[in-house]
Amino acid sequence: MIARKKILFTILLFLSIALPGCGPSAGEGTAPSNALTSTDPTQPPAIAPTSTPVPLPPSDTPEPSPTPWQELSGSGGGVIAFVSERSGSPAIYLMNADGSDQRQLTNQYDVHPDWSPDGQTLAFGTHRETIGSIYLYDMKTHSERQLTFTDRTTSAPDWAPGGTRLSFIYTPTHPGINYEIFLMNSSGESFKRLTDSTEYQHYANPDWSPDGRQIAYSADIDDVYNIYKMDPDGTNIVQLTAGERNNNKPAWSPDGSKIAFETNRDGNWEIYVMNADGSNLMRLTDHPDDDKWPSWSPDGSRIAFQSDRDGNWEIYLMNAEGSDPIRLTENKAKDSEPAWKPVN
Repeated sequence: MIARKKILFTILLFLSIALPGCGPSAGEGTAPSNALTSTDPTQPPAIAPTSTPVPLPPSDTPEPSPTPWQELSGSGGGVIAFVSERSGSPAIYLMNADGSDQRQLTNQYDVHPDWSPDGQTLAFGTHRETIGSIYLYDMKTHSERQLTFTDRTTSAPDWAPGGTRLSFIYTPTHPGINYEIFLMNSSGESFKRLTDSTEYQHYANPDWSPDGRQIAYSADIDDVYNIYKMDPDGTNIVQLTAGERNNNKPAWSPDGSKIAFETNRDGNWEIYVMNADGSNLMRLTDHPDDDKWPSWSPDGSRIAFQSDRDGNWEIYLMNAEGSDPIRLTENKAKDSEPAWKPVN
């Protein structure tokens, strides 16, 4: 009899566990240890965790923004633009006047940088297209735009004081034979011709005086390059240098009293300076290798230039009277054409 009761009790216990609705009612007994139930009827029922976590959908993580442009500090007395071939072809670079923080600005065949008077725009020549043209680089937006659209090469831009006009070189009739000086406004329009060679001379490297009243330039009128100056309308031409050797790349001092230039009158290229009327000629460099392309500091106390005195072309700096030359760049590739940024 006792054995039958044990068997019956076992059957009933099995049915209460196996059949739904049987066994203790909700709230009776002890909840399983993994249940997140709540005794507060005002709270929603908790959900028991599953053994395998459900993965979350991937989040839309934004792409990191480009590193913002950090302005150069100007250590050493300002900022110098220059041309370097260290990336494989000529491009425009910037550095502080002490040679620090050298960085690439453009990445195509770009040469001859020239700062606008406010220091916010670089004009430069380029060979990106089949025909050489002039571009502008905006230092505020770090964007470029093409300025000249012609069927023949435009090159060697130079800003006029005020920043509303540029002088430049153009080959209007005989490509590769005659190079003339023109003017245009800063939008690239209203070309005006200033020189008109009849024997296919080359006019080169125009440079505005600080007061905007004259333009210095070089030309091979007598089969040798000499320095000249003229009014901005092409009149009142004055020859400043003479001789059987070449004189090229004039650069006005910031106060307009002097003109530095490169010359090979001593057998190799050296940098000289003279008064704005051509008097008081003085030699600044004296080295068996070549020194070229002078560019004045904004305060007129120093001159940047290019030299191959250490085996390849590099940018150097010297005092305005030629003392204490120091090297700013050191690269196996050619570094050349320094242009000192104006200070406003």
